Amino acid sequence: MKKINILIIFIAIFFFTYGFGSHKFQIFPYKTIVELKNLIKNLINKDENKFKLDDENFNKIIKEQNKVRDEYPQWSDKIRLIKYYPGLNIFSDRNYYNHFNDNFLEKMYLLQIPRHHQKNLKIVLSHNTMVFRIICNSNENDLNGWKKMKSSILIISSTCIHQEIYQKYFDKGKHIFEHGGPISADPIFFEINDLNDIKIIN
Repeated sequence: MKKINILIIFIAIFFFTYGFGSHKFQIFPYKTIVELKNLIKNLINKDENKFKLDDENFNKIIKEQNKVRDEYPQWSDKIRLIKYYPGLNIFSDRNYYNHFNDNFLEKMYLLQIPRHHQKNLKIVLSHNTMVFRIICNSNENDLNGWKKMKSSILIISSTCIHQEIYQKYFDKGKHIFEHGGPISADPIFFEINDLNDIKIIN
């Protein structure tokens, strides 16, 4: 009986861990997971005397996995606005994340774009907004009007280290933000309260 309980706990931990991992690395759509669930249940049900993962408990696990995706219907977009949390991928097509000073970013929203995005970004701000740009010194940076901060973060990739933070205050309305480059796009963060405070114009 003790071994059965340990096995049940292991499976629960596995699915919880997998749920968060699938969000971070964007692997396995929901349909595939359901098919995997059915396969596991069929194997388990061959011996009813051992244990059974019922639908109610499994659905709780699936709910945790999809929690973040439910909050962001634009998840499949290459350019999207997401509230920052530690471990979030900085770029929409790479698994690079911040290694230092997450406390500075946690109340901000990240404009998540492809790492080698090559078009300027058209943004409509519904309120006056403070914007933060993270700089890689290997890029050709036009920082006219931007003020360097004492704080720093650390995003490491193979060709760029984004570390220095620059800030600039923007009035509400339509603005065009440079993407950075040519080595890598520059991460941009917004100090806002809600996703609806910003509109991205493709």
